[in-house]
This record gives sequence, C-alpha cells and structure tokens, in this order.
Amino acid sequence: MANTDSRGGLKPLRYLSGAPWTGAATLYNVASGYGTALFIGDAVDLAGANDATGKYPTVQIGTLTDGGFTIGPIVAIQANPSKSLERVYLPATTGGYVWVADDPNLIFEAQLDSGTSVAVTSFPGNTILVTTHSGSTDTGISGMELDSSGLTNNSSNLMLVTRIVDRADNELAEHAKVECMISMHRYRSTGGGDGLLGIS
Repeated sequence: MANTDSRGGLKPLRYLSGAPWTGAATLYNVASGYGTALFIGDAVDLAGANDATGKYPTVQIGTLTDGGFTIGPIVAIQANPSKSLERVYLPATTGGYVWVADDPNLIFEAQLDSGTSVAVTSFPGNTILVTTHSGSTDTGISGMELDSSGLTNNSSNLMLVTRIVDRADNELAEHAKVECMISMHRYRSTGGGDGLLGIS
C-alpha cells in the first residue's frame, strides 16, 4: 500500500521523556512587514527583534539549509478581532502573533518528500526541511517536508530523523511519515554550529 502524500510540516507528538505533548506552546510576534505567509507546521526561528511591548520575540521562517536553526513549528495562529477571528494561516505583510511549540525536547512527525524509498539503514540520520510546496490557504497547513535524499550523518543539518511512525497506514516507502527531532535548535545549540548526530 502506497503512503498518502500528506505533507504538513512538523507536528508535535511527544517529549523525549515519553510524556505526551498536550498543546504547550509559547506566543511569538510576526512583524507587519514580514513578506512571507506562515502556516501551521512551519518551522520558525528568532528574527532578532521583539514586538512594541518587548514581551514577545519576533519570528520568521527558519533557515532550513545546512547550518540553519529553528525554535520549532507554529501550532496555532492567534485570533485578531480587528482582522479575522477564524484565520487559519497568517498572510504575508499582515503581522500578528503565532503560538510555537518551542521545547527543544519535542519529538515531531513529518513527511519525507518524494523520491526513492528510504532504506531502514538510513535511521537515525540527519537532513533538512524543504519547501517544494507552499502551505494551503484553505487548511492553513504547512507544505514543508523532510528531504529524503539528504539523510546522512551530518550534525549541522536541521533535523534528526529517528524512525518511521508506527501506524498501520505508514510504511518504509515514498512519502513515509517519520519521527524526528530538531537537531539545530536555537535553545539547545552547542555553540559550535552542530546539533544531534545521526549514525546512518
């Protein structure tokens, strides 16, 4: 049975301790002039600024290539009564607030992008996120996926992929859903430019 092609960025599953993720997230600002739409599941990083109150750091899409960092994925868009109470994504150049699952010990589900099937010997391995597809303005869900062709042992890659998700509708083939952690986490960096190392 072929896997369903259902990309969605990073979806929190549980913590490294085994405790379930219960929706815990932190509120961050998005600058009004930021020219990229943001979706649920998009991996974001600190932008080096704060909102006018100084309470909420500003975020933007993280650098997804080798050596880039992220603090985690957007898990919700803050409602804005003056614009939309039911906004499912944050349009470009509108600004606002987003909730981010920013704990460095979270384990996520993500989809491997199209290409050849990944071998079991590829796990655990490091890779990056890719944005071949944009997010959906209808569902608000991210189009980010993991680069299946880049699974290797490179600790400066953004993500550490550990195994495929144990579910009846998921198999080791194209578009497999996998469990992964953020290797290059902004709140857990070693300072040497490297993160968690795979062994594939």
